[in-house]
Amino acid sequence: QRIGKVIENTLNLARIKPPIVKPEVINDIVAQALRFLKTSVSQRNISVETSFADDLPLIGVEAKQIEQVILNLIQNAIDSSPENSTIKISTCIHEDLKAKNPASSSKVAVVILDRGPGISPEQMKHLFEPFHTTKLGGTGLGLALSKQIMDKHRAEIRIEPAVGGGTIARLIFSVHQFNNGDK
Repeated sequence: QRIGKVIENTLNLARIKPPIVKPEVINDIVAQALRFLKTSVSQRNISVETSFADDLPLIGVEAKQIEQVILNLIQNAIDSSPENSTIKISTCIHEDLKAKNPASSSKVAVVILDRGPGISPEQMKHLFEPFHTTKLGGTGLGLALSKQIMDKHRAEIRIEPAVGGGTIARLIFSVHQFNNGDK
């Protein structure tokens, strides 16, 4: 019972507040996250290649929360990448072929690709569960919190094995129409 109470208290501390949504440029959010991780990248002798699409539509997000998700995913990529490898980070338009309304089929995506060992099918089953981790010293909260943030933004987080080895993490955001008064 005591362990259950500790877990409940930890989860209560980790609850994410509803986002205060504003129109944001996803490329700026990704660039800011990368600035925070410069030291981690250089310490591991890993290079980062970026490819940001120009003129992407604005997305409605709370920038600090999405930055936290991106920081977590890039840090996971750094942690799983071998020295002298490359992490690729891109932004692009993502066409949702399953969208019922053609006007809502265009979305904005952030894609993070690493060439680490990848994720086993067994690990995939537990990917977003709190306290489930394969990292030495990890808490297992990073992906669980990231999923919670993305859900509150009505956005998607997808993690899948990459062809040729490694992992691809995708964040997919709906494009929002903003009134001229929105800032």
